[in-house]
Amino acid sequence: MNENVNNQETKKTIKCPVCGKEGIADYHHQEVICPGCSTDLSIYMALQEVVKTRRGKRLKLIVWKALTVFAFLLAFIFMLKACSGCSGKSSETANGASNTDIALLQDSISILKQQIAAIQNDNARDESAVAQNTVAENADNNAEADRKAAEAKKAEADRKAAEVKKAAEAKKAEADKKSDEAKPAEEKKPEADKKQADKKSEDKKSEDKKHKTPKTPSSSTYTVQAGDSFWKISVKVYGDGSMTDEIARMNGGKNAKLQIGDKVRVK
Repeated sequence: MNENVNNQETKKTIKCPVCGKEGIADYHHQEVICPGCSTDLSIYMALQEVVKTRRGKRLKLIVWKALTVFAFLLAFIFMLKACSGCSGKSSETANGASNTDIALLQDSISILKQQIAAIQNDNARDESAVAQNTVAENADNNAEADRKAAEAKKAEADRKAAEVKKAAEAKKAEADKKSDEAKPAEEKKPEADKKQADKKSEDKKSEDKKHKTPKTPSSSTYTVQAGDSFWKISVKVYGDGSMTDEIARMNGGKNAKLQIGDKVRVK
C-alpha cells in the first residue's frame, strides 16, 4: 500500500515555483530540474526530509526564512511578468530582471543546501555522541550489576558456610552427649566419688575455720599504730577478727576513738 502511495506521489505533476511551468514532476519527493528555467528543485525534497527528521528551532527558522525568500522572489517575478505586456522595452527589461532574479534564487537555493548539509552533519555528530554515551552508560550499568551479583553470591556463600559450621557443632555436641551416656557405670563412679570427696574436704575446712582457737597474745596491752582499728588490732593480736567486739568492750566500746600511741587492753 505504501508503494502505491509513493508511486502516486511520484507520478503527480505540479508547477515550477520559480517560472510557473506546468507538468513537472513533484519536486517534494524526487530530484527535479525544471525544463523551463533549469532550476534545481531538489532543495524542496531536502527540506521535506529535514523537516521530517528534525523539528528544532534553528531548522524551523531556516525553513521559514527560505520560504519567505521564495515567496518574495516569486511575487516579484510574477509582478514583472504581469507588467511585461505593457511595451516591448518594458518586456525586455522584465525578461532581464526575471533572469537576474532566477539567478539570485538559484544562488539562494545553493546557500540553503549548504546550511541543510551543515545541519545534517550536526545531527549525525549529535547522534554519534548520544550513541557513545549510551554505550558508556550501559557499560557502567553492567559493571554495577556484576558487582551487586558478586556481593550477593558472596553473602549467600557466607550464609551457607555459617549454616554448615552450626550444623557441625550441633552434631559434635550430640555425639559428645551420646558418648557420655554410653560410658559404663564403673567409669562414672570414680568421678562421683571424687566430687563427693572434694565436697567433704571443703566442709571440713569450713568447720575447722569456724572452731579455730585464737592464739594467745604475749602481752595484755597493745600500742595503737597509724590506721589501726579494733578489728585490725584483733587480727594482729589473735590472728583473726573474732576478738574485735571483746577488745572494743574493754576499751570504751566500738565508738571509742583510737589515737596513735594509745595503750589498749587486749586480754
